Amino acid sequence: MAVPLDDFGCGEKCEPCVDCGEPELEPDLFARSACEPKCLYDAPCVEGLCSVTTLVTADDTLERPLIALAASDEHVVMTTDEMVWKLVADGDADELFGFVASSLDVVVNGDRAYWGSENGLHCYPIAGSPELGCAGHILATPAPVVAIAMTASRLHYATSSGAIGMLNLEQTNTPHVPPSAPGPPVGRLVANAEWLAWTHQLVGGVEYGLTTGTLGFSYEPCALSLALSGDSLYFAHGTKLLLKDFASADEPGPVAAAPRPIGELAFDAARQRILWSDESGSLYALDPATGETSLLAQHQGPIGRIAPNAQGVYFLAGGALHFVQR
Repeated sequence: MAVPLDDFGCGEKCEPCVDCGEPELEPDLFARSACEPKCLYDAPCVEGLCSVTTLVTADDTLERPLIALAASDEHVVMTTDEMVWKLVADGDADELFGFVASSLDVVVNGDRAYWGSENGLHCYPIAGSPELGCAGHILATPAPVVAIAMTASRLHYATSSGAIGMLNLEQTNTPHVPPSAPGPPVGRLVANAEWLAWTHQLVGGVEYGLTTGTLGFSYEPCALSLALSGDSLYFAHGTKLLLKDFASADEPGPVAAAPRPIGELAFDAARQRILWSDESGSLYALDPATGETSLLAQHQGPIGRIAPNAQGVYFLAGGALHFVQR
């Protein structure tokens, strides 16, 4: 909810958009000019809220459009079809790793970035020096890696042939669970300590299974994106947001409806709200506890990957990186 600025142009209710000291007893022009709105990356402040700001574009630093994105509270990492980049404090991008062969997905775990490419899985430190097990190519795969998901020390991955495998980063003996039998091409992959779920690119649908390899199956036409928390798997079907509760034998059921077909899904950093985008450039947040939906941001053009952290929500659109502080 937007809260208007007070008569001094500042106030506690406007945080984090406004960062002010105690205002003068009598407002004047000098007091107003000394109390400017403060948003991350110098984003404009409108009606007490920080607006969407564009951080990195394909026209300046990158020279290539961004295609994958991941964020933690400490790091933001993005990829083009040739390089892996990290976001620095001023909102610009700095090269993390070069000569990447078509990276389609990336995750951040601690101070490490993991990504998939045409020839397998890769790792490189976001901060610090390369180290054993994280100095570039860490696993060769027979087909390009198109999606990855991280759970503690397990790196799950899916290939363009539809096979799904797992790399245990803590085990030194047989750390790699070989990929499953090929199937339809995988679109998105999510995981937690108990569950692994993925979507199919061509046939539509969502398939899910235990990370131990014992598979279950559920089909829902046109499932494009996923968000997983505990036993709750949320996925999109056209304009509907559906929930599959793994603790229940019930079939998936709708929990919310969007005005336009849903694109990407993600939980916010606190895992209390579900974020989704649509082709119009709208970014929404749903509180599953109350069913309340709010519009977080409006951008020109379809929104791609969404990567929330404690500071706000990073997202890709038009091959560029954008940020909204919410």
